[in-house]
Amino acid sequence: MSAFTVSRGEGRFTVTARVERCGPDLLLLVTGGEAPHVGAAALAQYEPERQSATVSSLCAYGHRDDAVAVRFAKAAAAAGKCSAAAAAGIHVDGAGPEELSVLMENCEGCLAAVLERIGAL
Repeated sequence: MSAFTVSRGEGRFTVTARVERCGPDLLLLVTGGEAPHVGAAALAQYEPERQSATVSSLCAYGHRDDAVAVRFAKAAAAAGKCSAAAAAGIHVDGAGPEELSVLMENCEGCLAAVLERIGAL
């Protein structure tokens, strides 16, 4: 099984993505902030006829990590032309709009790095 980890950001705004190949499919764990956890999960399946992926998600009560899980799963499934499952949990206490923007930028940076490396798995 092949795997890699990428991180973006610094301190409490660090976001880390770990990716593992599971047979033909991908498994991703995206965590960060002050209290990494599992707040949501998403499963995406590549659809060759659409050259895209469909995705379903589950989110823990009171969490908003589904936006990250869905984004990573769908993009990874499309790039890898496979099924991809992503679990996500990023938390910074009292984060305001500017801090949330920094976290999302770091998520996008992680995702870009993940997509660059998926073909090498």
